[in-house]
Amino acid sequence: MTTTSGWPEASHRVVLTIGDEIVGWFSECAGLTIERRVEEFREGGVNDHQAVLPGPVHQGNVTLRRGLASPTLWQWFLAGSYDAKVQRQNVTITFLDGQGEAAATWNLIGAYPRKVGGVSLGASENQIAVEEVELAQGGEGGGDGAGGGEAGGEAPEGGAIPAAKPPVDIEKLAGRVYCLLSKELRIERDRLVW
Repeated sequence: MTTTSGWPEASHRVVLTIGDEIVGWFSECAGLTIERRVEEFREGGVNDHQAVLPGPVHQGNVTLRRGLASPTLWQWFLAGSYDAKVQRQNVTITFLDGQGEAAATWNLIGAYPRKVGGVSLGASENQIAVEEVELAQGGEGGGDGAGGGEAGGEAPEGGAIPAAKPPVDIEKLAGRVYCLLSKELRIERDRLVW
């Protein structure tokens, strides 16, 4: 997929797209992270260790820096500024190689602009110079019914971020683990007594 149509400069190799519309060209992208939180679980009577259970997955905010943006990005940020009903969009961040071809692609599901900083307007151009755009991702909605905050990666060859699964209900999981351990301990106790 070639995405060089209207490519402003060779230094702007990070492309932000909503649907089929390119809404920004940036020089840097940071924050494409996924973190799995863990829950520590101490069992009664077991003092030599504690269980560490996997918890919910959290996607960090993505920051795009030093770029040119279309007025669509600014309008997206302003939507919901008075009634707090932000418009969550599925966005794509594409990294271009030296020839302007897509080298890696990340999809952010249910993203919305959290911060736009360093805006500079030019009277002769239909683009806005932006120092920084921060996108929050995940949550409800996402346009295609994929709620729960997925962050997906579709990098052709390297470094894709895998799709995240919905968060786990830790209390329910801990209850099930406790029941299974209690049942296993009763069985072991009965075996040793006989």
